[in-house]
Amino acid sequence: MPPAERETHEDSRLSPENLSASARQLLELAVEKQALTARGFHRVLRVARTIANLAQSVTVDRPHLAEALAYRTMPLLA
Repeated sequence: MPPAERETHEDSRLSPENLSASARQLLELAVEKQALTARGFHRVLRVARTIANLAQSVTVDRPHLAEALAYRTMPLLA
């Protein structure tokens, strides 16, 4: 899809309402288990939105969010 036709989603519009139901459940679990701060919460949403954009998906689905969470918890290689 050419860049001019691709739908973009601004970070300012990111919210849990833009997630599928299963992605929302996963995010709630991550907030609870990983003790995400507000900053961490928005970073995960932003990365998940980017992953969804690359997959040309209108909504952020569970696999997109799971991948974003995996990047967050991935240890850095020294």
